[in-house]
Amino acid sequence: MAKKSDVKIEEVKMDAPPKEQDVTQIQEEKEDFDFLPESEPDGNEPEEAVKASAQIEQSREITEEEADEFLQSALDNNEFMKRTVVVPGKRRMKTVFKEEESIIGDENDEIETYSSAKKKEYDILVNSARSQKPKVLYGRIDGVEEKEIGGKSVFEVVAHLVASERTDLNTEREITSGIYKIIIPAPMLAFYDQKKFNSPEGHETLRVMLNLRIRSVVEFVVFNINPDEEEVLASSIVAKQILSHDWYLGKKAKIKPGCKAMGHITCINRKGVLVNVFGAEVFIKNSELRWGFVNNPLDDKKHFYIGKKVPVRITSVETDCMEIYGKKYPYVKIKGTLKDATENPNKVFFDKYVEGQKYHGKIVYHLTTGEYIVQLGTNMEGLDGDGVICICKPPSVEFGTHPYIGQECNIKILSKKRENYTIRGGFSYMEQK
Repeated sequence: MAKKSDVKIEEVKMDAPPKEQDVTQIQEEKEDFDFLPESEPDGNEPEEAVKASAQIEQSREITEEEADEFLQSALDNNEFMKRTVVVPGKRRMKTVFKEEESIIGDENDEIETYSSAKKKEYDILVNSARSQKPKVLYGRIDGVEEKEIGGKSVFEVVAHLVASERTDLNTEREITSGIYKIIIPAPMLAFYDQKKFNSPEGHETLRVMLNLRIRSVVEFVVFNINPDEEEVLASSIVAKQILSHDWYLGKKAKIKPGCKAMGHITCINRKGVLVNVFGAEVFIKNSELRWGFVNNPLDDKKHFYIGKKVPVRITSVETDCMEIYGKKYPYVKIKGTLKDATENPNKVFFDKYVEGQKYHGKIVYHLTTGEYIVQLGTNMEGLDGDGVICICKPPSVEFGTHPYIGQECNIKILSKKRENYTIRGGFSYMEQK
């Protein structure tokens, strides 16, 4: 079993006013950025649209001793900063959380004031820092700031507290006051190779990568809190380690290869999306995002946006280590797919479409083979129509029009293959611009 953590929690009583800090706000960049290592290229064969994705990998079973060691290392390695809770003296407490003018008829304090909202946030934040095993909280990223420390420019992500429980996210129970400013140093935000960003070009690349995460949900644990300053120093990677242990490795872990788990999108670029699944982040390339083809998720704001909850089929679970501030931090590395977490529409509705008959659809992709992917259905909410994919050969020159993405059309079903639920057709009508 894991021993108790040696992390010391220093509680400081202080009645003196806080020191001010200079913070420089940086502008958001709109530049696209490939924020993860190069992955294998997406397939562009027609059958890729409807065939099942990668098989579940047989990961090595992680022992109970290894799981305990993982958690203990997560709690012991945090030497980049000591957890510190500043507890105001009675005099300062009255000043910081001063009682505001009472409201006649509001005897039950139903109307939230600035002071009561601040006290509510402080109590949640301070409990995270005081716990021997830190309580994981949830925030939403507001922006990225750049500071000069020791003559070196460093980035910090700033966020506000939105929930003390994961189940409160995206509900009416979310905290909206946003009084305390949560500061997460960039190296303590996520597990990435910091050496890639040491050069001036890498520094700007890191800025773009961080900006891509704005508005996303971030888990964190509190390392330093002072109610006077209304700023909180926090770590997201420690929160990720704790969540990963509890959900993937510990005695009560529920997430294993083959299961489906709910995640939320934290970042999007033209090659895919980054999804956080209970503290483990996985990059899912375009071909694994949904049945059919996704050319660029940045262009499909209906289905892919920051913060959206998505089901993920976990295909692999492993542990690895990343060096941060000269220390090795263990983390859980997963692989997954969004596509296989949902039903294949071509399988569900395969018998609905009859060979030789004509149906309405919309062109959604142009293959390098010259063929077109047409999505059949009525564009109803939920399944987005039927979501059935039909592979159509290009129309002849005599047809009199050139197909384009988004064009509505009628197609005739030419053949069906039940082995892989492939449907092929030809154009019979195209809507003109």
